Amino acid sequence: MASGQTTPRHADVIVIGCGPVGAMAAILLGQRGLSVIVVERDREVYPLPRAAVYDGEIARIFQNCDLQKRFLDHVEAMKGAGFRGGEGQPLGPDLVFPEGYAGSQGHPENFVFHQPLLEGGMRTRALELGITLLLGHVASAPQQNDEGVRVTATPMDGGSPLVIEGRWLIAADGASSPVRKHLGIAWESLGYDRDWIVMDVILDDPKADLPPLAVQVCDPKRIHTYVPMCGVRRRWEFIINPGEDPKAMMREASLWGLLGRYLKPTQARIERAAAYQFHASIAERLAEGRIFLVGDAAHQTPPFLGQGMCTGIRDALNIAWKLDHVNRGVMPARMLSTYDSERRPHAMDTVDHAVAVGKLMDAFADAQLTSNWPTDLSALYGGSRNRAQLAAGVFAHPTGRDCDRETGKPVPQPLLHTPQGPQPMDAVTGTGFRVVSRDDVAGGLPPDLMARLAAAGVTFVVLPASRLASAQLDELLSRTTTIVVRPDNYVFGVADADRPAPALLAQLATHFNP
Repeated sequence: MASGQTTPRHADVIVIGCGPVGAMAAILLGQRGLSVIVVERDREVYPLPRAAVYDGEIARIFQNCDLQKRFLDHVEAMKGAGFRGGEGQPLGPDLVFPEGYAGSQGHPENFVFHQPLLEGGMRTRALELGITLLLGHVASAPQQNDEGVRVTATPMDGGSPLVIEGRWLIAADGASSPVRKHLGIAWESLGYDRDWIVMDVILDDPKADLPPLAVQVCDPKRIHTYVPMCGVRRRWEFIINPGEDPKAMMREASLWGLLGRYLKPTQARIERAAAYQFHASIAERLAEGRIFLVGDAAHQTPPFLGQGMCTGIRDALNIAWKLDHVNRGVMPARMLSTYDSERRPHAMDTVDHAVAVGKLMDAFADAQLTSNWPTDLSALYGGSRNRAQLAAGVFAHPTGRDCDRETGKPVPQPLLHTPQGPQPMDAVTGTGFRVVSRDDVAGGLPPDLMARLAAAGVTFVVLPASRLASAQLDELLSRTTTIVVRPDNYVFGVADADRPAPALLAQLATHFNP
């Protein structure tokens, strides 16, 4: 960046914040051909671990950004998770994944990772895509009008500020988001705030006898969480009980006192220890004009599901593909309003699910003293509470039939046979709007409808049983004739005998410009 440069810089999208969610927003936009400028206060990636887990859906997003293969050297598939009592006794069945297991998204259900390595890979990928990273710059409060958004980026170490203009702005500037505060967007709290200590530990004794699964330990004396991380790293989180002094608990002797049931100081080193308060909250709205909140700027969730970063990356993909379609003139600008109507309820449900896990931990801990055991175990890992579905946006109209249950869920990703060997479906079909069916449905469409879908870039994918190299999609294709998949891999809608493919695709066409 040339010193003294004051000429406004232009981009399709300005992103404020280059943590994992902001970096992914930039990558997802850059991959689609939009110009992006990212403004980030810190020059270097934060060197200590924070986020710890991403799931198979996020691995699929990484796969489609040429990231997952790069990450495989420093991530590990989780073996499973469960709940334990104060004496280590199981509380309900564990969720255990066999070696080599691939879930519905074509990847293991969850990965553990070391955040600095993940973020470094994201920044490298962003630069490969030609994204401008203004590191070591502070963004001013954004100003917007009917045409676009403007911010001033001021170097942290002095120098002339840069005026940046974009058509839209994505705020990935963290839980204390200056952009959210500038817009006057309030928080809605779910009323489940707790004080905890988190510790990341590096083992010097790799033979230390530690659980192979992530466990929520519902100890009446002190509820805590244990997560086996990558390699020799392990994480513990301990609740701070009422009346305890967080500062006193952060002393080294106190930290080792917490770890004492698991490790001795001769067996490991504490890499990071921090006292913090987690929150269950969401912004009252996720968009204001041309500005969109993502990640922690939009919502905060307790850590029990490992869904904090994951929820933010879902935000990033949702707004990225919609900005792409509006930018290319495929969709009208009003479609951007569906970012809030889709993502806010979905994020709220995810936060509420994490709260339910926390409340179940509380109930299990109390029950060991009172014998009043909880009867609702739906929040157990592998329990009956399903992940949230998207709704109220770019989807087929509900019909009230069983097939509608698939709408708003991530579509499974099987392996497909190719001349190069089995490949993930998205790598073969692309990631735009796709019409997936056992038999060809394009030939039965009216020419004008087919032309409109082709103009919008909709592709048709015929998957006879002989083309499938794994079983992820078998069950869904056995119950429907056609699946329409959105660019974020969520099901737009499915066709069956009562709603044939032409009717479903006519609904899809209504979301595109004439």
